[in-house]
Amino acid sequence: MGNSLIVQGKTIQLAMERASVLLHCPLNQVRYEILHDANKNKSTRDPQVYKLKVHASDSPVPEESSNNIGCDTFNLPEPPAGIMSMSKERFLAALDSVTEQVLNMSDEPKDSPFNLTRAYPSATAELTVDHLHSGHDFPFDSNLVIHGTVNGNQKITVAGNIEIHGDIENCTVVCGGDLTVHGSVYGTIESEYGHVTCACVQGGAIYANGGSVTILRSAVNSNVYARQNVTVEGSFVSGECYGEGGMVLNSAGSPSQAPCLLVSGANRRLQTQIENIRTEVAAIVDILGRYRTARDSMVEAERRGSTGFAEQRPCLWESTAKCAAYTHRILILANKKRDILGMINHDRGSKICVSDIIYPKVKILIDDCPTEISAITKYSSFSKDYDAGRLRVASFT
Repeated sequence: MGNSLIVQGKTIQLAMERASVLLHCPLNQVRYEILHDANKNKSTRDPQVYKLKVHASDSPVPEESSNNIGCDTFNLPEPPAGIMSMSKERFLAALDSVTEQVLNMSDEPKDSPFNLTRAYPSATAELTVDHLHSGHDFPFDSNLVIHGTVNGNQKITVAGNIEIHGDIENCTVVCGGDLTVHGSVYGTIESEYGHVTCACVQGGAIYANGGSVTILRSAVNSNVYARQNVTVEGSFVSGECYGEGGMVLNSAGSPSQAPCLLVSGANRRLQTQIENIRTEVAAIVDILGRYRTARDSMVEAERRGSTGFAEQRPCLWESTAKCAAYTHRILILANKKRDILGMINHDRGSKICVSDIIYPKVKILIDDCPTEISAITKYSSFSKDYDAGRLRVASFT
C-alpha cells in the first residue's frame, strides 16, 4: 500500500477524481474509506461534502467498458473514466450546437419566407387598403391583389405574386413572385424570384433578386437592382441603377448633372460576396484563436498533471469541438471564394443601351471598367472589351 491522502468533494465521484490526479494513478486503482458522509450530516452546519481517505492500489478494478474518446490526439495520459463520460456528453452537446450555428449557415437570408423551389401558391386574395392598418406587418401565404394606395409605415410580405392598383408610400412590400405596381413607388419593393414592374419610382428602392425590373416612366433619386435586366422606358434621372444582365434606358442623367450611376455585369455582386467572405473569415479567425489558446493551455495543464484539472476537462473538449467546427467553416468559405473568383469575367454579354440622350456626369461601370460621360451623348451602347480591358461605345439603333 502506498501513501494515504485525505480528499473531499461534493460527491464520492468528484473526490475520487481528485484523488486520481493527486496519486497519479488511474481511477480504477484508487481505494477509499469514507470518513465523512454528506448524506448523514444534512441537518448539521458541517459542509455537505464527502471526506475520503484514499490510497493507490497495484491491482486495478476491471472496467466494464472504456470511455476513451480521443486522448491520443493530444498525446495525453488516460483521464479518469468518470470525467471521460462527462466530457463525452459535453463534447457531443457542444459539437451539435456548433454544427447547427456554424456549419449549416445558409446563404439565403434567415428571415426569407420563400421556398427555393419557387412554387407559388395558386390561391389569390383581394383586399382594399382599408384592411391594412398603419404600423403593422401583414404576411400572406397566397397571391395578393390590393386596390388603393398602400402607405402608413407598413410591411407586406407575400409568398406568391402581388399586384397593387395604386401607389406605394413609405412602406415595404416583399414577395416571392412577380410584383406589379400600377402607380408610383415612394417606398421599398422587393421580389425574391420574380419580375418587378411599376409606373415610376421616386426616392424609393426596387430589388428584383432573381428577375428583371421594368419602369414605365421615370426614376428619380432611387436605387434599382435586377439580377437580370433593367428597362426604363422613360428617364433614369438620378440614383443608382444596377442590371446584372444589362439595361435599356430612354435617357440617363439630367441637365442639372445630378449624381447618376449605371452599373452592369456580375463582377460587382461577386466582389461584394468576396468581401463579405473576407470579413466573415477575419471574425472567425479571431474567435478561433481564442478557442485554440484556451485549448492549448488546458492541454498543457493536463500534461503537467495540475491539481483539479479533472473538472476542466469538459471545457477542453468543448474548445476542441469548436476549433474543429470553425476550421471547417473556414474551409467551406475558402472553397466558396474559389468558386466565386472563377465566375468573375465569365459572363461577357452585359450592355448598357441608351436610346436617346445621356447627360454629362453620368458614371457607367461594366464589370470593373468605369467611365464618366463628359458631354451630351446620344444613341449609344456601352459594353466591355475584355481583351483590351476598356469600354466600347457603339451606336444604338
